[in-house]
Amino acid sequence: MVASVTNAEPSHNKAYLPPRHSFLKTSVAIFGHIHGRNTIRGPRTTTIRDEARICAERMGYHWLVNTDTALAFDGLMLRTAVIVAVKVKKVRYAVDDDVIIETKFPDEVKALRTLPLPGYVLRELWIRTQNERAWRRFYILPETTAEIEFNTAENYRNTHFREEEWKNAPFRIDIPIPAKKRDEIK
Repeated sequence: MVASVTNAEPSHNKAYLPPRHSFLKTSVAIFGHIHGRNTIRGPRTTTIRDEARICAERMGYHWLVNTDTALAFDGLMLRTAVIVAVKVKKVRYAVDDDVIIETKFPDEVKALRTLPLPGYVLRELWIRTQNERAWRRFYILPETTAEIEFNTAENYRNTHFREEEWKNAPFRIDIPIPAKKRDEIK
C-alpha cells in the first residue's frame, strides 16, 4: 500500500524515495567502489622513508632500504662513486637557520658517527618538519657537521639557502677566461 504524496511532506511520507543520485552516493559510501575503482579513499599515504626514497631517486640515486634494525640508519643512497647512509627524521617544529645539529639531535648524530661502515661511506641526517615540505640535509662528519645548502650535481637546493651570503663570501673567486676560450665553451 502506497501513501498519498500530494499533501504530505517528503520527510513524513513512507513512500518517498530519494533521488537516484543520492542513492548512488550512499551506495558508494557503503560499498566504497564503483566499477572496481575505489572512490572514497584518496592517494595512499606515504611514510617518511618512502618520501626520502622518492627524493633520493629524483636526485639520481638508487635507494636501498636498511632491513637490519641494529643499524641506526634508514637507507643507503648509491650513485657512481658515492655511497651515503641516510637517517631521516620528522620533527614537529621548524629547525632554526643557524642550528647546531649536534646539540639539537645528539642521539641521531652519535648513531650515524658510530655506524660500522667504512670511512668512504658518507653519513647524512635528513630533517623534515611537519609544516615544511622540504628536506634539510646535514653531512655528519667525524669531527663536525655541515648543512648542505645546495648541490648542483644532484639538483638539490635547501629552502634555507642564504644566496646573498654565498655571493658576498670572501673565499669566492672568479676565474677569468680569455675571450677565445669563452667562445669555445659556449
